[in-house]
Amino acid sequence: MNALYQADSEGNILKTPFRTFLWWDLRNGVDPKNSNSPSLYGWRQYGDYGVLQGDKEVYPTFYAFEMLTRFARGGDEMVTADSSSDMLGAFACKQKSGDLALLLINKDPSSTETAQINITGYEPAGNSRLFSYGIPQDNAVETGKGSQKIQQSRFRSAGSQFTISLAPYTITTLLLHHKRQ
Repeated sequence: MNALYQADSEGNILKTPFRTFLWWDLRNGVDPKNSNSPSLYGWRQYGDYGVLQGDKEVYPTFYAFEMLTRFARGGDEMVTADSSSDMLGAFACKQKSGDLALLLINKDPSSTETAQINITGYEPAGNSRLFSYGIPQDNAVETGKGSQKIQQSRFRSAGSQFTISLAPYTITTLLLHHKRQ
């Protein structure tokens, strides 16, 4: 899924001194001869590296860009985050507001990844928010059932240590509000 590649690339670029990542195509065009391998995710029977198709269809990459606006902005500070799994991308950003944002990307096409989160030097409040985008939202485009937009929910299990389960092929941003003293 191009959206996973886009979010993972952006997270990795933010860990470097570089400050720009350019996604060239807004509207690229459908190519029925490209990116149709059965090993790839998706219901579309064509390839397209764009973000939008025509005037109406919004590709998952659009939502990956939208998800990143919840993760990091100018003036925020990237902090260390690691994953013991090659299938789980993990990035962390301390926002200017004092909140901590975690960007978690499950790159596995079929398995739920469970992440053990250990936070040092930061005490989150209990009213964290979770944003996610993945296969169910993309399938809603095809079927017309359900929401194709980023899902938002409360995450009450956040502390300095917690576990979170991430569905296959999912981009998740967990926004941990700073515990006020």
